[in-house]
Amino acid sequence: MSDKKKFEVEEIVAEEYQYIAQTAFQANEDRARVTTFYLVSVGSLFGAFLGTTPTTEKTTLWFFAGLFLFLSYFGILTLRQLIQLRISWFESARAMNQIKEFLIKQNKDLGKAFRWQSKTLPDPYKPKSISYFLAQQVAMLGAVTFGAMIFYATLAINKNFQNDPLLLFGAGIGGIFFLIFQMMLYRKELSASKEE
Repeated sequence: MSDKKKFEVEEIVAEEYQYIAQTAFQANEDRARVTTFYLVSVGSLFGAFLGTTPTTEKTTLWFFAGLFLFLSYFGILTLRQLIQLRISWFESARAMNQIKEFLIKQNKDLGKAFRWQSKTLPDPYKPKSISYFLAQQVAMLGAVTFGAMIFYATLAINKNFQNDPLLLFGAGIGGIFFLIFQMMLYRKELSASKEE
């Protein structure tokens, strides 16, 4: 290979690596933005909700149930975005490793310089990672909104439950099941992405 052609290949590889590194960085930035947007949006609606006068009017109770159902769905959408952004980061890391492997074949000593290679890349689903904690934060808030939806829908159906502790218990159990569902979805989607 001529020196000019070798230089062109090195330049292309360097540009490609830079582009991939930028997409990985952008995926991390977007995860923070998505989570912050969700937390601020739900927090603002909660603040507005807490500022309203409590009522047991059926229409208002159904409105609150619908609002909290919407917020629960919004939480699922946010969780799905976090999943896709984690997959995007993982794909970028895979692509960078492909370039590293190419370079290591050219110069074996480079293998000592790279901690992450294809065989040592962290799993997409990694508990105790920032991505996991962001997803857990969104899922927990989604569980609260889902529990609130159960609470208000039950009150709208039967006002006799108003002073029944089972209503809070049922809403809490519903919220816990929703939390489990969301975290199982997170794990399933990310675990499946590794196998692709």
